[in-house]
Amino acid sequence: MRLQHSAWVFDKALNKATCDELIRIGNEQIIEEATVDGGKQPAKKTRICKTGWIYDPYIMDQIMEYVSTANVQAGWNFDYDTPQAIQFTKYEVGSHYNWHRDTNTDLSKTGDATRKISITINLNDDYEGGDLEIDSEDHYWTKNSRKVRSGLGNIAVFPSDTYHRVTKVTKGTRYSLVVWVMGEPWR
Repeated sequence: MRLQHSAWVFDKALNKATCDELIRIGNEQIIEEATVDGGKQPAKKTRICKTGWIYDPYIMDQIMEYVSTANVQAGWNFDYDTPQAIQFTKYEVGSHYNWHRDTNTDLSKTGDATRKISITINLNDDYEGGDLEIDSEDHYWTKNSRKVRSGLGNIAVFPSDTYHRVTKVTKGTRYSLVVWVMGEPWR
């Protein structure tokens, strides 16, 4: 799928106080080593980070406002339905997530629905490395990727079938929220 915009970014959409509160809420959840494709064991070559889940309708409603705006402003106009739970992600020094799509996993499908839109919310900026990179050419060659502005409170929205990664964190801890929005299978 070739799109004019491979991502839509809202700069400083959330203020520091809101981000700090989301980090506090996230850290209160059960945080586990992340796995890939619903596996029981971490796949350290692919992904090293810790995750927990947040079930809060108010937070989700706020996130969905950005999804709706990005879907229209970017010109995607995807049909979508419901979001999956909010994933709180913690990337410590050495953590990363290599090139992947959010649509090619067992967890990307629920019944007749599939992941259509992915959202990453950056909750802090006091770390180094940990860059979200999105590939704009539908493959995962570094020369075609672009670093997404990763400032505190920035929200990146992109099609779930877009290759993306989080580079290795070299200093500090990166906190983010991730949400996937489901919809009927692509036609």
